[in-house]
Amino acid sequence: MTPNNDFPQLLKHWAAHRDEHDWVLGTVYKTTGPSYRKAGAFMLFNSLGQQFGLLSGGCLESDIQRHAQAVMLSGRPTTLCYDGSDEDDISFQFGIGCGGTVHILLQPITKQNNYLQLELLTANLALMLPLGFNPELFFHVHSPKSALPSFANLEDPQPLSIAACANIIETGI
Repeated sequence: MTPNNDFPQLLKHWAAHRDEHDWVLGTVYKTTGPSYRKAGAFMLFNSLGQQFGLLSGGCLESDIQRHAQAVMLSGRPTTLCYDGSDEDDISFQFGIGCGGTVHILLQPITKQNNYLQLELLTANLALMLPLGFNPELFFHVHSPKSALPSFANLEDPQPLSIAACANIIETGI
């Protein structure tokens, strides 16, 4: 496991190896009560069993890895919930000290789902631009037409938030 949580560096590593392995993106999309990581924390898993980043204090990652492998095999996203206050929950049995509840979304990263637009995110992070940033619109509004660069290879994404994706998976809507 690589505990580095520097998102741009993790994305850079993923991009360099994206077609060599199957990948899953794990994201904390909701927490209640105390937790080691908050909503927005992410982690990458590959088919070699390697883990990059952390979604908890390190105590849930083995179980999350098991679920990530199932996502790789099925190609379907799933949600997980670890309740540190429930004696029957695996997180309680692991003796997790936080006592809160952590909701996690696991999504396969594949060519078929456009790599979850992580390539665009990587490019925008390199330029320090927001994910939904439309460079053609920006340059059209803020620059003379002669200064309009070519961004033909970039799409204008309409991304869903992680919470919205998780809600779709949980409810089927």
